Amino acid sequence: YQHETEIKLLEEEEKFDESEYVPETIDSSKIVVSGNFSDSTVFLAEDNADMRSFVSSILGTFFKVRAFANGKECYKAMETEWPDLVISDVKMPEMTGFELCKNIKSDIKTSNIPVILLTACATLEEQVQGLELGADAYLYKPFDTQHLVTRIEALLKSRMQLRERYQTDFPLKLI
Repeated sequence: YQHETEIKLLEEEEKFDESEYVPETIDSSKIVVSGNFSDSTVFLAEDNADMRSFVSSILGTFFKVRAFANGKECYKAMETEWPDLVISDVKMPEMTGFELCKNIKSDIKTSNIPVILLTACATLEEQVQGLELGADAYLYKPFDTQHLVTRIEALLKSRMQLRERYQTDFPLKLI
């Protein structure tokens, strides 16, 4: 009974209304980065123009960012360029973040690309759905910019280590 009550409370939490969001001026010099990923390309799919501009301007300080108004535009761009990481809003017209994530993760050519889902209203069911579709991280709006940048770097570092691991002739330990 207590578990059901906790789930219900989570679902009833006040939702973040991004249509009323006015981004704060963020001093990007206060955001700590390793600097190892400045050549990494991040695709951002976000239908809210203000939010897209805000996130692009912050991330553009540290990474190469290409922004798209929806998941369909983002996925179409992947026909000619593969990003190192994708950040996507969940609720968008044309193609939702869930659909974008599913398309990326179900294609063997792009399945290794990390996907971060951003959302203003994540119920427990939506969180589970995103993880089942292969999302590597889930962040809630409004989010802390240091947290987002650190999460991006952690995912990029993890993928870099995997590439290095499989490019070496280091034998796997057999048990």
